[in-house]
Amino acid sequence: MVIGLGRFGTSLALELPRRGTEVLAIDNRPKVAQSLAGQVTHIATADSTDLETLRQLDVPDFYKAVVAIGGDLGASILTTSLPIELEIDDIWAKAVSRHHGRILRRVRTDGGRRTLRRAFVGRVGRPINPANVPVYRLAC
Repeated sequence: MVIGLGRFGTSLALELPRRGTEVLAIDNRPKVAQSLAGQVTHIATADSTDLETLRQLDVPDFYKAVVAIGGDLGASILTTSLPIELEIDDIWAKAVSRHHGRILRRVRTDGGRRTLRRAFVGRVGRPINPANVPVYRLAC
């Protein structure tokens, strides 16, 4: 699942199906979502900060999530917290700054069992990240 279809999220959402991965791509902008119709497995125009909306989209059925929201820090942080609440264990979140990354680390804190490792999307799919956008993996 890829949430946020800017340049980074769109690149990832298009690359993963080429590798045989089923993708649910979500963005709150109808034109952006419509532009990917037929290119990804599932596409939705939705508010990713609404837990009930994510449940209706069957987000809990996915075992990996990428939150690729960078322009709206509040939406990024809230959206990152929701897959955690839905018990998705493998979550990657794009951070636009060190401060943003620090906040994302704190979102995932639960008694020290889970850690946050800095990684680059090139490990998930290539060539999707020519600018080396920092992405944080929130993992068990």
